[in-house]
Amino acid sequence: MKDSGLVRIKLVICQTKSKYNTLTAKQQDLLAAFCQGTKDAEIAKQMGVAAATIRHQKFTFREKAKQAKLYLAIYNRVFQTTPAAETFISLPEQTGAVDDRFAITTRDYQQLTAKYFTSTTPLRLARWPKQQKAILVVLKQVATILPADQHFDETTLTQYLKPIYTDFPRLRRYLVDYGFLNRTADGRDYWRNPNYKELS
Repeated sequence: MKDSGLVRIKLVICQTKSKYNTLTAKQQDLLAAFCQGTKDAEIAKQMGVAAATIRHQKFTFREKAKQAKLYLAIYNRVFQTTPAAETFISLPEQTGAVDDRFAITTRDYQQLTAKYFTSTTPLRLARWPKQQKAILVVLKQVATILPADQHFDETTLTQYLKPIYTDFPRLRRYLVDYGFLNRTADGRDYWRNPNYKELS
């Protein structure tokens, strides 16, 4: 056993200054020796005690560790609540392939809304996102400001979209492409997707 290694370990233990650290100097020496892998007989010889005393002290440490684990388990059971299961926001049914980018939790929705909108009342988009998940969040937010069960010509729809983002033609196109809005083939009439009611 190297004395320098023992000293370093003991210093680490001693530097843990806390009212909860109730180890005595002798216990610190024992733990340092155990950590070094020193045999019980050798520790006993160095400390001038019987080997049985060292074995008993090792047993005592083990029992205290078990007690601490049990206490921690009880504490966690009593005072720590189980996190609620993740809930996902609703999105329009997609015609193409759907992957995990469409799995957006309510937490994702809140975080991405805060990231990309400078204001939600009135709704103001700071920049167009690159990731599809963020794009869907943006579109869902924008869709909420469009009256349900109402048809819009392009001019009226622009009046809703232009204050939200300067590139309102992109907003309009993506709302249609992702199923938030329906549109006639000639592009003259727009309305919210009647099959997508839940917007919260």
